[in-house]
Amino acid sequence: MVEVPADKWIIKAEKDLSDAEFNLVNGRYEVAAFLLHQAAEKALKALYILKFKRLWKIHDLKRIGS
Repeated sequence: MVEVPADKWIIKAEKDLSDAEFNLVNGRYEVAAFLLHQAAEKALKALYILKFKRLWKIHDLKRIGS
């Protein structure tokens, strides 16, 4: 597992969320959905880092959130 500051993941999540909103407004629903998933994953990783002080490199939202 890699040590990465949680705030970097929050910044990335916020950017993905902003990009998702832009795509949603412009009718690019598939891209918006993908970016929303990415934003959720990055936000959960930030919470995981805050709780466990390390990054778990995984893409399973259910496992990260549990």
